Amino acid sequence: MAYNLKKVSTTLNKFAIVLSQVLHVDVEIADADLFRIAGTGKLKKKANQSMKDEGQVYPVALKTGKPQIILNPREDEICQSCNKKTSCKETFEIAYPIKIKSEVIGIIGFVCYTKKQRSIIIKKLNEYCAFLEKISKFIALDISDAIEYENQVLVVNVLKTVLNEINFGILVLNSDNEINMFNRKANILLGITSDN
Repeated sequence: MAYNLKKVSTTLNKFAIVLSQVLHVDVEIADADLFRIAGTGKLKKKANQSMKDEGQVYPVALKTGKPQIILNPREDEICQSCNKKTSCKETFEIAYPIKIKSEVIGIIGFVCYTKKQRSIIIKKLNEYCAFLEKISKFIALDISDAIEYENQVLVVNVLKTVLNEINFGILVLNSDNEINMFNRKANILLGITSDN
């Protein structure tokens, strides 16, 4: 199933900003097509752009479904095939997959550009990784909820369309026996409206 992170880009961007402010690192979120949905700090100007030519870390995380930790950018094995290796300014990077069930739908990454940022993360690397895991699950849950809501709205709209084509009156009641929905025929037969 294709999950569209762009639909929740405003929420993801706010989320990235808060994370960046709290953790003092740049944060970015990309979808499964390597489109940067959100970015902070130096990455903010690159939001809403493709990341396909920006490195190898995210593609590897997408392909394997496993977090990628780059302790020494430019020297790490993943970096060897990167066409941006010589111009890379990063001092550290973590790319964590965002999954729904077993499907990787995106990546959340922490990126450092200074030795100070790198040192902060390295000292608490296990905590940062555990935190990123929780964050990626939270994002996946938020996206799942948004998709579920869209599906429910779609089902209700289809139901309304079908009910309006039926040639006898139909009332849909809630658990308190209050009318939640009615079709056109019920409206004609009983003279009811949304207001009453």
